[in-house]
Amino acid sequence: MADAGVKAQGVGDRIVHLAGARTRDIVQVARRCYDRPAVRGRATVEDVEHSIEEIVAEEHDLLYECWLALTAHQQNILRAVAAGEKGLTTRETLAKFTLGSSGTVTNTVNSLIKANHLIRQDAYTRTKVTTPTGYDFDSPFFKGWVVRHTLSDIGLP
Repeated sequence: MADAGVKAQGVGDRIVHLAGARTRDIVQVARRCYDRPAVRGRATVEDVEHSIEEIVAEEHDLLYECWLALTAHQQNILRAVAAGEKGLTTRETLAKFTLGSSGTVTNTVNSLIKANHLIRQDAYTRTKVTTPTGYDFDSPFFKGWVVRHTLSDIGLP
């Protein structure tokens, strides 16, 4: 952005923070973020958030099909992770999201990891644990879609 004359204080850090660890997601958000402010000559952290929202909206049909292919239990696990619950096997989370037993949650989480919907944040994956559950979405766009389109189904903002 600097080479193109676009001022972008803090934008790169915000892109990496919101887009996650995958280079392709970072590049996709960075490209969109560059296109938005190119005319006015400056980018803001708000441009990053708007860029992600635009990408989520563009990928709506694909993400919705992905959602429909999941079981209700898988959907509820994803809702809990998207909502930032403090732990997937806490009594409160199990009840709030009708997750059943902790063993069922563990099996379902493993299936979501295998399907590349979730990632484990720990020493094994060498990612910093930044979510209370220790899991996050593999795709920031799928996470954004789940937040926008499914949390209200269960009474969450």
